[in-house]
Amino acid sequence: MIVLPMAFDFLIKTMPETVSAQYSVAIYFSLVIRMVLAFGCAFELPIFMCILSAAGIVNPKTYSKFRRYWIVLAFIIGALLTPPDALTQVMMTIPLLVFFEVGALGARILYKRRAHSV
Repeated sequence: MIVLPMAFDFLIKTMPETVSAQYSVAIYFSLVIRMVLAFGCAFELPIFMCILSAAGIVNPKTYSKFRRYWIVLAFIIGALLTPPDALTQVMMTIPLLVFFEVGALGARILYKRRAHSV
């Protein structure tokens, strides 16, 4: 994973020199699990979007209307789920934006197939 080493490096570099690092396995695993779950959910976004459109629950045009809100929401999600540095936040936000677009494209394709088959 690319983000974890960068996040740990950032956290270590931002620690004041007067503070000594006391590493804990519990804290390490907590951060790793949180990061893996966050990025795992981001990778599932297009599948979720396609399933909703293939089932006829969400019209793909809704995704297009929601795009500008998703951009803001993706930055908020990136800020909440990653350590507090801009680079890690952007590395979470960019896949969210790309996967949203992939999901919207897949949703359009599956929605059209569903409409032609009915």
